[in-house]
Amino acid sequence: MSYGVIPYATFLSNFPTIYGIDDQQFKDKLMTSYNMFGSGELDEQFEAPDYPTEREILRAFLNGKEFDIKAEGAKHWYLMEKLVSFISQSSPSNNNAWYPSGLGVMEHLGGCPAIKLFCLDEKGDIKLPVPDDFPVVYSIFNADLQAAEEHIQASGVTDEQKAEFSGWIEEAREMEGDVILFLY
Repeated sequence: MSYGVIPYATFLSNFPTIYGIDDQQFKDKLMTSYNMFGSGELDEQFEAPDYPTEREILRAFLNGKEFDIKAEGAKHWYLMEKLVSFISQSSPSNNNAWYPSGLGVMEHLGGCPAIKLFCLDEKGDIKLPVPDDFPVVYSIFNADLQAAEEHIQASGVTDEQKAEFSGWIEEAREMEGDVILFLY
């Protein structure tokens, strides 16, 4: 099985604004729009009798509900990837040098304070259960783009991966946004 990094230049600042939002009309509109966007495919991939549906996870997120941190979190984080794409109207960035790339890339992405693990907001207030397998999710907030780029440039990844990573950072800089990476 091949593993690789799926990168998005996005606005992670959107997540705290919709997590626990009070505007019921906005929540209903987002749920309706989300249903048209492709709700349900994660339910088919993660079938378990006591596991919440994709729609239930999204509703709980919008209501700011605390998640059972002991629960298996893969479905939650794959849903966050769908939300990144849906809310930011963004597609994954070019990742030819990072997909496939194997699990060794975690060694290069980890260990850098500028690259946060399983983090959707700078304060760390949004807590989702961590998957017992995949995806592994790394966030790079706008203020940390330079430090993350320097870390990767000094790491042992290939020159092609370094160039592509710099492209993701530049894409985020141009939009004054952030980068989120999904490894699976």
